[in-house]
Amino acid sequence: NRNQFTEEVVVKKVYDTPETEDFHESNKLLQKLDHSNIIKYLDHGKFDSPETGEFLYIVTEKGDEDLARYLKERQTNHANDNLQEMLEIFVQLVRGVAFIHSQNIYHRDIKPANVVVRKNDWKIIDFEDYAKTDTQDESISAQKVGTEYYMAPQICIRGCKDRILGNSLDSYSLGCTLLEMITDSSSLTLNGNTLAYNLVKNEESDVHNHIRKVIGEKVAMSKQSCGDLVCNLIQKSAAKRLTARCVLVSVDKILQEISVMKNPTRSRRGKCMVQ
Repeated sequence: NRNQFTEEVVVKKVYDTPETEDFHESNKLLQKLDHSNIIKYLDHGKFDSPETGEFLYIVTEKGDEDLARYLKERQTNHANDNLQEMLEIFVQLVRGVAFIHSQNIYHRDIKPANVVVRKNDWKIIDFEDYAKTDTQDESISAQKVGTEYYMAPQICIRGCKDRILGNSLDSYSLGCTLLEMITDSSSLTLNGNTLAYNLVKNEESDVHNHIRKVIGEKVAMSKQSCGDLVCNLIQKSAAKRLTARCVLVSVDKILQEISVMKNPTRSRRGKCMVQ
């Protein structure tokens, strides 16, 4: 019913999914998510007409622009000029991740293209491959879902035997997303392969040296802190990756560092961004 919504929405057709109880229950759960940094799922169902045939659909809020496009427009060879802005956007993304993790929900495809801005709030979209567990320490399926450059080695590289924990998969993707935000997309490869491949097949220290090098070339302030944060997310070991809530604390400290560097005559007692 097009009169049901008072604002422009996105209607996504789902052709390859059978109409099952799981489809309805899954989308009912998404419609219950209520957070400023999560796109609102508004409706779902089945549509059938002689013109289009039969298909399932999902209705969500409409974003104004995705982060991938925004980065292309904003990033230049002087990405350090907008480090503070990138971190403030990243905080919103991490708040959304922390919220879904508190519900034992794991996105599994965090990347700039799956983040949109709507009325000044950055929101995570595309939960079609999400996983749900009863507890946060419960392993999830090894199904290979996500996007190659942002996928943790536990999912995409043979020989990585760690337990597959949903929060650690999203944490890895957050690290790759932040690295791209403060440098550029070319940072997500090393020696022609993904960072995940290099973590498993080569030395983890090589990956971390690469991360610190590209951050050092692009970032003027808080190079050490930014490098530490990204390296603590892009780890071979799932157990060593920071949780989303720990990431919020780390980013808040970096933003305070930047504020002090910009205003050395007065320190800033920042409000912690953990919410």
